[in-house]
Amino acid sequence: MYGTIAMIGTLASTSSPYLANIITGFYLSNEQVGFYSAAVSIASVLIYAPTVLGRVLLPTISSSYGIGDDHVIKRLLNVTTIWLFLIVLFFGGIFIILSRDILNFLFSPSFMRATFSLQMLVLGLCLATLAVPAISALSGTRYVKIPNVAGIIGLLVSLSIWPYLIPRFGINGTAIGYALGSIVTSIIILFYANKYFGLWSKKLCFIGLVCTLIFILTNFITMLMPSYPDLIAAAFFASLFLIAFRRDI
Repeated sequence: MYGTIAMIGTLASTSSPYLANIITGFYLSNEQVGFYSAAVSIASVLIYAPTVLGRVLLPTISSSYGIGDDHVIKRLLNVTTIWLFLIVLFFGGIFIILSRDILNFLFSPSFMRATFSLQMLVLGLCLATLAVPAISALSGTRYVKIPNVAGIIGLLVSLSIWPYLIPRFGINGTAIGYALGSIVTSIIILFYANKYFGLWSKKLCFIGLVCTLIFILTNFITMLMPSYPDLIAAAFFASLFLIAFRRDI
């Protein structure tokens, strides 16, 4: 039963970016599919990084749950979530700012049309990464069904809104649908992690709010730069981020 539930949930979570590529081909031209595929190929590199942390946490949490040590589970969940949240926001913010330059460098200027799509994909992956410790905490205990059901619900959300978004907004609609599915999945998982294991949701919200303000300020300063605005904005974002969260880091 565990293997079946885990298989379905994992398949639903990991297949979403690639299903989006297939569904996009039903509505848009081959050229547009190519642009979106470029964004997916870049973002897919980030998909596998969080699996390392999950593979470390899951056996540790399962062992602690087996001996009834809930304190260790709560501590691991909170410490790793805060730690991972800071890393995701730092690199994700820089990646989003430099998305246009990355597409231009790896492919060609014409692929910069997929900039917004790549930014939405990175945002969705950041949210999915944030939930990795919570997924391990739930999967390593009797709440194993929750993260897998959440993954299925998130995929269904994306599948239900893609037929509406893609014809109207093109590949940007595809990426928005994926991001919304990731948001739904992560909210469900984090909600139950907070309910059963006391996740520090207030601190996470505070960190997210501060990072959002830094990102907005960075984009405002970008408009004032006559040359190399993205590179300057990335450096400015990184500097402010490290100053704001120097104690947590």
